[in-house]
Amino acid sequence: MHDINIFFTDGAQYKKNSQPFGRTHAIAILLLISLFLMVREIFSVATVSDSRKQNTEHFWYPLLAVPEIIAVVLYSAPGLVPTRHELDLSQGQSANWGEQVALQTQPQQLRQPQQHQYQHQHQQHQHQQQKFANV
Repeated sequence: MHDINIFFTDGAQYKKNSQPFGRTHAIAILLLISLFLMVREIFSVATVSDSRKQNTEHFWYPLLAVPEIIAVVLYSAPGLVPTRHELDLSQGQSANWGEQVALQTQPQQLRQPQQHQYQHQHQQHQHQQQKFANV
């Protein structure tokens, strides 16, 4: 009477296309981390003048130790912190990042003369190299 269709996918294909949990939910994870660290800091500031209350286990564990441990556990979410390989790749691609941003943020009228200036400087540099090679 009722047809149920079940589709199976290749597990390797699914893993290849999916993003790590930390990368897909980065904003929520970072907000939770900041919330837990704020609770910890608020407790520390509120009890800085009363060391007896600050060292009371009844308050210390739930308001200082546990939020910090939860924050550390959340930082370990896969994909939240980039790997060294990803950082190396991004550093190589952004070598002239500041110059690219400056050109992208300027209006078109300002960009054209500046690009012309770069081309002129490049031509002068090539001319000087040719003169040096001929000497």
